[in-house]
Amino acid sequence: MDITQPAGVDAVKLVVMIVQAAQSVRRNKKTCQQLVHRAQIIGALLNKLQSSGKMQQPEIRSPLKVLEEILREAYVLVTSCRNSNYIYQFLMGRKQADQFRVVQNKIDSYLLLFPLISHIETAGHLDQILNAIRPSQSQV
Repeated sequence: MDITQPAGVDAVKLVVMIVQAAQSVRRNKKTCQQLVHRAQIIGALLNKLQSSGKMQQPEIRSPLKVLEEILREAYVLVTSCRNSNYIYQFLMGRKQADQFRVVQNKIDSYLLLFPLISHIETAGHLDQILNAIRPSQSQV
């Protein structure tokens, strides 16, 4: 896979690409697997959102675009660990480990948005239910 390929790819496909790319990583394998674990959590959440048809709502779509950019960054980082030669990995291993931590922190900050999105979604449903069961003003 070419690292330019993630341009225009949605978040769900990026998660799959990250998991596939991580299978052949040679250096920073443990840190890479931690990133993959986060990506898989995101993938499961996104699949749930996608099946509900909520991913096109503006309040969900906006943070999702930022998350897609972070996942692209993660994909490029994972592929750099896979494709680099041993000497480069040895010299740049510490820097890459730091880059993994930065990407993981960015992902974690966006994972915090999912409970908020869920809360907004639940509150909206409760409002719809309350409006449906309240007697209208004309009946009172």
